[in-house]
Amino acid sequence: MEKGTRILAKPPAGTEAVLSREALDFVAKLHRQFQPIRQTLLAQRAKRQAEFDRVPHLAPLPVPGVERGQ
Repeated sequence: MEKGTRILAKPPAGTEAVLSREALDFVAKLHRQFQPIRQTLLAQRAKRQAEFDRVPHLAPLPVPGVERGQ
């Protein structure tokens, strides 16, 4: 397993073929490669959501001859 990789839970029985050492190394490599950009994107998403939350919601425009809520 890649240096610094830790598995915190015991994998369920029978998953050895899927969670092979090579597969876990691959996932660890992907995590290390993409974690910084993933965290940046999540922070941007949270900031954008906060902007949306500060703006009053728009009410739908009335449509002549149609009553809403019925």
